Amino acid sequence: MRGIALALALSGCSFVLSQSPPPDHRQREYFTCSGLAEPIVDLGIAAGWTFGGIAEAYWARSNSDSGVDAAALLITAGAYAASAIYGFWISDRCDEDHAELLHRIRPLAERLFAEPSQTPPPAAETVSSTTEPSRTEPVVEGGWIPIAGLAVLGAEPFGSGDFPLSNFGSDATLGFEIAGRGGIEHSLSRRLHLTADLKAYFARFGVNSYSAPAGGQEIAFGFLVGSRLGMNLRSWRRAMPYLDLHVGYFDVRAGGLNPPLAPHSAFGLEFDIGTMLWISQRFGLGPAVGLNIDMTGLDSLRRTWMTFGAEATLRFAKARPD
Repeated sequence: MRGIALALALSGCSFVLSQSPPPDHRQREYFTCSGLAEPIVDLGIAAGWTFGGIAEAYWARSNSDSGVDAAALLITAGAYAASAIYGFWISDRCDEDHAELLHRIRPLAERLFAEPSQTPPPAAETVSSTTEPSRTEPVVEGGWIPIAGLAVLGAEPFGSGDFPLSNFGSDATLGFEIAGRGGIEHSLSRRLHLTADLKAYFARFGVNSYSAPAGGQEIAFGFLVGSRLGMNLRSWRRAMPYLDLHVGYFDVRAGGLNPPLAPHSAFGLEFDIGTMLWISQRFGLGPAVGLNIDMTGLDSLRRTWMTFGAEATLRFAKARPD
């Protein structure tokens, strides 16, 4: 656990090493800023922590462990994923500001390196205000787009539970989760997008406890509020890795158990990472991995499960030109 705590405290090459454009870059003739090295390293580390968290979750399930280490590993992966998104955003700003610098100094460079001519240069033409801007000019930020999403996921339980489910991870079986979301997406830059949304989900788990000889079940449903931060890749802008964080309420009800269990309500946290592949500017589909954490703090009632599957997202307006 000490190593995990240290990783959480020091996570993120981009958070520590990325160099943004200087505040006075519009007055400079040259400046340097960060590229893609730091966020690419962060993505690799995040992938490693994610696979480690999944492996730890399965180990916790087979060894009746609480699953705290698996949760810590996946949260650490999220910290590195957030650092990678920050690094890509800094790199994107650097590209835009360098493009603006090139657009600003190009007329001077053309005058300096132009061949001498005996004929006077033609008079400058008046540019209409409706003329399309140069492709080297930075793209104007902004825009609000309504979105809706639907995810179909497998749900792997782990962690502790209440009697007779002495351990939620070992007594509950692999189930499924269906989640819907709706909100508004805002473009922070050409590639960085922030979505504020509401989310509702339904999950079902089987029960193989001795108290459910005929086969019991646990059903969970929840309502959460949160946000998603995603960034289109530079080399393939139809791919958008993202990081989700939602908090809210969920309720768990058990059936087919003897004696029956009272409903369990809790304050929960949901954390997801994934990649949206935009088939068009309006519709995207991609893989997602998530972690639902019961934040009640009562070990005897805790419900925690990991999700994995696919999610589809629909934009109700075109985002930005590719």
